[in-house]
Amino acid sequence: MTAYLALCDDDSSWKTTEDMLSRVHDHAVNNGFKVSFGVVPCMEQKKPNNEAVRYIKSIKGDVLLHGFNHPEDYPEFRTNNVKFIDYAISEGLNILKKEFGKVPTVFVCPHEDCSKQAWDLLKRYDLAICRTVSFFGWVRRTPIRDLPIKELLQNVVRNPRFVYKRSPINYPVFQISAGFSTLRSPDIELKNAKKALDYAISNDTLCQIVMHYWEFNDALLKAYHDFIDYAATCDVVPVTLSECVEKELL
Repeated sequence: MTAYLALCDDDSSWKTTEDMLSRVHDHAVNNGFKVSFGVVPCMEQKKPNNEAVRYIKSIKGDVLLHGFNHPEDYPEFRTNNVKFIDYAISEGLNILKKEFGKVPTVFVCPHEDCSKQAWDLLKRYDLAICRTVSFFGWVRRTPIRDLPIKELLQNVVRNPRFVYKRSPINYPVFQISAGFSTLRSPDIELKNAKKALDYAISNDTLCQIVMHYWEFNDALLKAYHDFIDYAATCDVVPVTLSECVEKELL
């Protein structure tokens, strides 16, 4: 059986240097994998610097819209301010189009959160949404017309702790399968990533692995590269999140 494997690195911005990205991603690229980059277009009112843009272009990286300013202390897209949301999406897309020559088709929610108003506007811009959502997260944040009530209830009755591996709604919403973070030990992150990939292979589905380039200490980097070595031995198809939208692989 076959899985689609998408690697997604969030938080690239004008602060990001080429060395920061190459240290993490050269190993995956050299093994034939693709990387999607969640780019913050306007952090501290500045554009992505030339180094980050140059590296992402050099490996033909996939570019995703990752918020607008992405403040560290709160999820900016949790707001109900429609005027701000509309401006942030429109201006963010324009900045990334100018820098990378292509309009992103995927939005990565800062802090994995967005309001119902943001959800509606993202749909109007025809942007697929990437975030982690549990059952109660769907109910709290998703516009009621987009909630498949029957399917949600069936799943929660079968398993009250169930977290969706794929979107339970028709609109494209990517669910994070696993990731590499300093919140857990490198060994646990590696184990969980392998488990998520094995699950995807068994179910012919998408496995999305997320990370932040700035979190990688030496131990975590080794665990991530070990995962890439493992994935290289598996029957997987490397994809970007934009390709998943284009090819309707959700």
